Amino acid sequence: MSLASSVEKRPSAAKKFLEIYGLLAALVALIVFFASNEPNFVDPFNITAMLRAAAVTFIMVCGLTWIVATGNIDVSFYATAALANVVSASLVQAGFDWTFAFAVVALLAIVIGLVNGYLVNYMGLSALVVTICSASFLASTALILSSGSSFGIERPGWLFEFIHSTTGDLFAASDDDVGSNLLGSVPLVMWVALIVLFATWYMQERLTFGHYIYAQEGNYEAVHEAGVDVRRLNLLLFVFSTLMAAVAGVLIAAEFKTGQPTMGSSYFVDGLTAVFLGSLVLRAGQANVLGTMVGILILVVIGKGAAAMGWLANEGIGEMIKGGILLLGTGLAVLSQSKKRNASQEV
Repeated sequence: MSLASSVEKRPSAAKKFLEIYGLLAALVALIVFFASNEPNFVDPFNITAMLRAAAVTFIMVCGLTWIVATGNIDVSFYATAALANVVSASLVQAGFDWTFAFAVVALLAIVIGLVNGYLVNYMGLSALVVTICSASFLASTALILSSGSSFGIERPGWLFEFIHSTTGDLFAASDDDVGSNLLGSVPLVMWVALIVLFATWYMQERLTFGHYIYAQEGNYEAVHEAGVDVRRLNLLLFVFSTLMAAVAGVLIAAEFKTGQPTMGSSYFVDGLTAVFLGSLVLRAGQANVLGTMVGILILVVIGKGAAAMGWLANEGIGEMIKGGILLLGTGLAVLSQSKKRNASQEV
């Protein structure tokens, strides 16, 4: 390749910035748009609701993000969350503590992840087929355990209080106004999500662990020949995915004080959309945890903002918007990755 053609193909700084941070800029633009047209959009109560929703959804799909980054898929995450929701709610309603419920659900999630991961990585079965079957089994189990309907939790306990607490509540005794500012409106569960985000981002970007994840999609065999036990690594990724989905299911049970066997379906499209849309942030065309958080925030802002402005009078319109965003995000991610692959081949 000549120097002239190399310079010609080199993207401009503005184009490169948009490719990496364009989605983040879109998030800021959406917030400004809705805030300027609907003043109540930035009300502390509304901010708390949005951040709480974003936190729980991120915890649910952060593990899925890494599976997608390897070129695989796990569509059972929502069913895992639903089963965890029903099991934890049933245990707490029966008189057990949330800590015990967490332990039982974590063990259950690990088993599910091991089965999914083993069938995909050691038996060589299709990840899509395996996780579709797994999702069907788990969702049916949740329905059977709950007799097909939602049920309440009479004594939701400490986890309910934690989910509904904000940063402002920590200082309420010393400052009555702290809960009214923006920082005071941040729910405590959002801080948990931010800790998870930082930890997973660090592993993804600063450790060889992350390098092995992203190297697989380009050349699985090369990673294997480098001495990495790829099958075991990917098995652990499936376990992590189911474990995080299960944690989110427990948090949802505590937040709404109910066991909801069908609650997972509402997160299915949102989760996939956030992961694929988020692949347009930081790593062009590659799923990453920071991008997933940005994707989730965009979906939450659009949902809350559109509802506040009366655009979602028909529930079907909301689903159409989500489906359109999923299609757009997937298409742009594939296009971006294709351009990146072609550029690397030309060098």
